[in-house]
Amino acid sequence: MSDPRPDDSTRPANASVAPRAMEDARRAEEPKGQPFGRYDLLAKLGEGGMGEVWKAWDTQLKRVVALKRIRPDKVMPGTAERFVREAQAGARLQHPNIIRVFDNGIVEGHHYITTEYIEGESLDKAIAAQPPHPKMAIELMKQVAEALAYAHDQGIVHRDVKPANILVDTQRRAFVMDFGLAKDMRGELGRELTASGYPLGTLLYMSPEQANGWTEALGPPCDQFAVGVVLYELLTGKRPFGGNSQREILNAIVETDPVPPTRENPRLDNHLGVICLKALEKDPLRRYESMAALAVDLGRWLEQEEVHQSKGKQDALLVALDLVELGRQGVDEANRYLYDPKANYDELVIKVEVGQEKLEVALRLAPDLPLTHHILGKCWDLRGEDEKAEACWRKAIELRPEFGPAHYELGRLLRMRSYYLALASTNEERQANLPEARRLADEAGKELDAAARGIGFDDPLERAVVEAMKTLAAGDMESFRMLTAEGMKDFEGQMGVEDFYWLAGVGTREGSGKGLLFYDQALEVRPKHVSALFGLASEYAAMGNFDGAIEKYTEALKIKPRFVEAMINRGVARRSNRDLDGAIEDFTEALKIDPRCALAFRNRAGARDEKSDYEGAIQDLTNALKINPRDAATLINRATLRVDRDDWDGVIQDHTDALKINPSFAEAHFSYLSQAFHGRGEARRDNGDFDGAIQDFTEMLKDASHLPLAFYSRGMARYAKGDLDGAIADYAQALAVAAPDWSSCYSRKQVEEALRAAREKRGK
Repeated sequence: MSDPRPDDSTRPANASVAPRAMEDARRAEEPKGQPFGRYDLLAKLGEGGMGEVWKAWDTQLKRVVALKRIRPDKVMPGTAERFVREAQAGARLQHPNIIRVFDNGIVEGHHYITTEYIEGESLDKAIAAQPPHPKMAIELMKQVAEALAYAHDQGIVHRDVKPANILVDTQRRAFVMDFGLAKDMRGELGRELTASGYPLGTLLYMSPEQANGWTEALGPPCDQFAVGVVLYELLTGKRPFGGNSQREILNAIVETDPVPPTRENPRLDNHLGVICLKALEKDPLRRYESMAALAVDLGRWLEQEEVHQSKGKQDALLVALDLVELGRQGVDEANRYLYDPKANYDELVIKVEVGQEKLEVALRLAPDLPLTHHILGKCWDLRGEDEKAEACWRKAIELRPEFGPAHYELGRLLRMRSYYLALASTNEERQANLPEARRLADEAGKELDAAARGIGFDDPLERAVVEAMKTLAAGDMESFRMLTAEGMKDFEGQMGVEDFYWLAGVGTREGSGKGLLFYDQALEVRPKHVSALFGLASEYAAMGNFDGAIEKYTEALKIKPRFVEAMINRGVARRSNRDLDGAIEDFTEALKIDPRCALAFRNRAGARDEKSDYEGAIQDLTNALKINPRDAATLINRATLRVDRDDWDGVIQDHTDALKINPSFAEAHFSYLSQAFHGRGEARRDNGDFDGAIQDFTEMLKDASHLPLAFYSRGMARYAKGDLDGAIADYAQALAVAAPDWSSCYSRKQVEEALRAAREKRGK
């Protein structure tokens, strides 16, 4: 096959020789150096213990760059991530006073990063050679402050500002470089490189926050403090904090105020001293409100204008977000503690308070941040302060209605309350609790639906829990059992899987014993699962195992001392065990926690009644009715106690009110009302109030027409009044409805004698 390309003999001379000559000339102008991947290393600019910096030529893009590389034997944990972080930050930051980052990678085992090449030297070398004039120092630091203000606006905090990371070119322009320790407030630069509790940065330029090891809370104020240190050094020739050891320097940063710059350099302008010391405030909130504000004051000094004296707050939102992150970590740690079989409430509170203190500071800084209220709600929830937790979650939802996690936590809390009410210890209480339990369940369902539709609710386990709760509430037991089984399998070994076992227990018929296995499995995963302990105790109580119920309620109360429902149910179990004093103690303690707990008053009344403390029992029922005047069951209970005290007016009033509220419920107890009308009628008759007596017996007969006693008693009142026809009719009716063997307080023979006497008197 012939070659289709033309050879040199057929090509015009100027078509081949001229381009080659031009290419050869161009190549001759390119710098030559040691090959390193796509780069030629031209000259070493600096060297340290781990690596080196080179002036290099990019053979692809044909430009001079600065190349940092680390020797393979010096790569430490986090080095590669630091290079990646610096590259990512540089790619996001485009500012005339920030060194641009071009590339990073690995060549022959060397991690490297390339940046914009600037002819100049680092500020630490410039200071050593010749300290700048104050005006020049302010001009440089103004540029640095403006560059960092821009970075902060982009959500990036440098965290290692120092002279070695500030480059000064031949035209006296400043460039900020090395964002390898940068923190991204937006979470786009990957994970943090240093664990909390370890000071991050360069010792002599650390802020008090850094010196204390508050790694997660390092925001824009820490950069400002470092700028203040550099500024102090430029103005005085000294660093503001020193010591003979690392510990002494750290203590000085945290505890010692710097000597005023004007004392170190008497020729220094007082306004510069004010600017410098403001940036060096120990409390981040007392520094400039932002790096931009510091840059403005430096510029005002350069323009010979009066510097700002206002203290203002720091960028409150950014500081608050850092504190919220710390608070969240504290909450997570406290939550993990509940998986420890030896966990106790006092230690739990200590762990919660570590994060809660930071959250409360964040709340003061940024009161309208929903996330702060949400995590603070988790703090109160862990401490067993349900009402405070609820208030926090409702506030978070008020501030951001689509905030899914707050809807989820509120829905869970309401669902728990409904569940606790439904597991009251007696059928009477459950009937009384039913309306409130249904209301709470309905509201919980709406909140859980809102969580599923909301934003930020992305946890797969929590979403699966919501679906299981919704199917249980809808009564779709087949789907419910499938979802709980899938949850147990899909999330095995994860924190939170215990909720599927707990829900499976809730979905069993109480007293059947089937729930015991599920509750036990939940407790194997999380020994301090309060709701599982409550469910287990309720199962024992329903099975008549009151000792077991008391034990489990007690365990729940050890980790949640303000758990009112568990306290009341334990009291009921103790009463069933004839421990009346223990029962009264539980109900009284519940009332100390919640003085408006009608259920506690009602149960304590029952225990006091059994101890023959009728006055105390009636007073408790009266207090319960002050809280819930429409509680028919409590009205009936008080009426029953009033019967024993012959308080017939009170009995009649309570029964009458109960009939108005819940006729079907009150009618089941109508014998007490009949007894009340009868008792009052007899009292009136004995006192000569025959009309009143007749009225009571007539009222009694409205719903007790089957009772011969009612007719006989009214007949006696009519006879005493002289209404012989009415008496005769009542006596006859009493005999008509009475059973052949009727005998109560009166015998059939007595009624027959009364009827005969009335007829004889009328005949005369």
